[in-house]
Amino acid sequence: MKKLGLIGGVGPKATLQYYKEIEYGVMKKLGKSVLPEITIESLSCFKMIPFGVTQDYEGMTEYILGEVRTPEKANCDFIALACCTEHMVFDRVARETAIPMLSLVQVCVSEAKKKKFNKLLLLGTEGTMKDTYFKELFEKEGIQVVTPSEEDCKWIGWHIENELEHDVITKDTKEKFIEIANKGYSDLGVDAIILGCTELPMVYGDVELKIPTLDATKIHIQNIIDEILR
Repeated sequence: MKKLGLIGGVGPKATLQYYKEIEYGVMKKLGKSVLPEITIESLSCFKMIPFGVTQDYEGMTEYILGEVRTPEKANCDFIALACCTEHMVFDRVARETAIPMLSLVQVCVSEAKKKKFNKLLLLGTEGTMKDTYFKELFEKEGIQVVTPSEEDCKWIGWHIENELEHDVITKDTKEKFIEIANKGYSDLGVDAIILGCTELPMVYGDVELKIPTLDATKIHIQNIIDEILR
């Protein structure tokens, strides 16, 4: 099996999900008691999110690269970033490490193509929704990506940083998230919603929306499991 270097911590709840589902996912796929080797390096979401909002690509790249050196020294076979916002600088980081990296965005594009989606609503941190790194990869494959209104983007960003990253989700917040998702269907005519933040399954994991969701976290985890066993 390949050894994974996981850059996590952004936030902690998502990192726990990655670790647990990868470890037991490999065991389940092999059908025997065996666990893959994983080196986890933890970053702070409260440093990362502001880099995204201000589009400070250099600051974000430098911060991630400082932690990528650990899986390099640990002889990991590949690296995954357990955070959507970090993928703003995925290409920059990949150029600076000799270890292959598995892109969350790219595997989401492949899944959207498989499901024949044409137009998607992207939800994530304010930086993710403001930037073009998701849109560009999808649009290369002829899939349109749209975002909520500027007001809703700011609302989503604030509640991710100030509630979800603290492992908090209130009833009112959840209802507003659902309302924004359903507006994408009724007002923007999208085929599906991209959960483009690894904390968003906290909100939508047990919710039945009017349209399907592309859960970036789950898609990424499944592809990581496949890569470990490749």
